[in-house]
Amino acid sequence: MARIASAKAGSTIVFEWRDWPDGSQPGSIDISHKGPCAVYMKKVDNSAASNNAAGDGWFKIMEDGYDSAAGKWCTEKLVPADGHLAANIPKDLAPGYYLMRPELLALHQADKTPPDPQFYVGCAQIALTTGGSATPAVTVAIPGYVNLSTPAMTFNIWQVPMKLPFPEFGPPVYTGGSSKRDLEPRGSFVQTIGLTPPDCVMQNGNWCGFMPPKYTDQNGCYAVSQSSLHLFQFTYILESHHKIALHRPPHATTRPAQPEARIATTSKPSALRSGTPANPATTMVLHRPLLQLPYQG
Repeated sequence: MARIASAKAGSTIVFEWRDWPDGSQPGSIDISHKGPCAVYMKKVDNSAASNNAAGDGWFKIMEDGYDSAAGKWCTEKLVPADGHLAANIPKDLAPGYYLMRPELLALHQADKTPPDPQFYVGCAQIALTTGGSATPAVTVAIPGYVNLSTPAMTFNIWQVPMKLPFPEFGPPVYTGGSSKRDLEPRGSFVQTIGLTPPDCVMQNGNWCGFMPPKYTDQNGCYAVSQSSLHLFQFTYILESHHKIALHRPPHATTRPAQPEARIATTSKPSALRSGTPANPATTMVLHRPLLQLPYQG
């Protein structure tokens, strides 16, 4: 089913990346996959819809490239941080429905011929229930904001010494306005889409468990099984349409394992320990297939 996590402007969103979605083995991303991280947002009319992610409107709220002092890329920092990548939602954003896109760029094969930069991305659906009145003016289209002529896509991380600084790409980070007008609350926003169904008795990520109808004979048992199968198939279709892959891609045995993004909304990043969100009701587990250039976004 289409679920939307609620959050407040000014909150910290924490994504958890994993090599193995079920956590059966440790690791967030292979240490060789060095590169920058970023988080984008886009305001939409309905963040549970399946046709509004592509196109203009994306603005960046966080980026982390190469840390010269530490001598590490953002992806290298994910490993000791248990795969946690945090981003703050600007306090002045207008309430409403948003999409979020965490993004890792692995540059370990960007120097090859042809260049092979690798994007690992996720998609999360949220509803901001509080905020200001701001709408970022500088946005980009995804796909379309990068291509192989973008200098960052062919940056050689193996060259000694590296040709720093790393050429940042995409729009500048939107940190939020400081004007009183933008920060003034617009009033409360009531989320009506993507809520937990009232008859949901058990939750696992973006899935809900429902009690089956009672039955007293064989025909009733068969009817319940058919109803449950239909519900499962319908839920799977919704999940697929909302860009949440429920299985590993076919090339997973020959390419690096895709990281998984797990999102939890919390105002205190330290509340996340061992990958357990402070508020399980607002948690979504997202799996995304590997995207590779050349592509227009």
